[in-house]
Amino acid sequence: MSVITNFKNRQLQKAKKEQASVEEKLAKQSQAEAEENKALTLLAQLLNVSEENALTKAEELVEQRVHFVEVGIDLADGEDLSATAKVTLDEKGDITHIDDIETAIEYSTAELSSTADAVQSAASDVESSAESVNSAASSVEDSASDLAYTADDINAATEELKEATAEIKKPSVAPKSSSLKKTSKPKNSSKK
Repeated sequence: MSVITNFKNRQLQKAKKEQASVEEKLAKQSQAEAEENKALTLLAQLLNVSEENALTKAEELVEQRVHFVEVGIDLADGEDLSATAKVTLDEKGDITHIDDIETAIEYSTAELSSTADAVQSAASDVESSAESVNSAASSVEDSASDLAYTADDINAATEELKEATAEIKKPSVAPKSSSLKKTSKPKNSSKK
């Protein structure tokens, strides 16, 4: 009976290996399909077409020997700008000559020029404002000086008024005529 048991065990091990191999192949296949779907989705996005038309469009472009060039794209807000060029290819499909490049450089140059003018105008305005501030500061300084002199004059007049008031309040040194002294003292008469 051990021969039969060994045979069954070997058959069972063989079936497990085959099942593991099939599961591994299915896992690899589903992973490959997922990568294919992802690649197809990315291709469709790059070509700006639906996924159903992506392969057809890609084949057309390969037949036309189209080459993609990596271009840095600024995703900033504003108007989209594009560049076009006439390209000459050799038999191998390599680029041999580029003609008539039309880019947004002209637009950018004009924009930079107008920006430079605006900056220059702003700098002129700042300079004019600085001159106005200097003039105002000078006027304030003159006014402060005038106020200081006026304050000194007011202080001097105040001191003079204090002196005059003190002088008025002092008792007079001149003798006063006193009628009371004469009346209060009895007269000495020389009658005896």
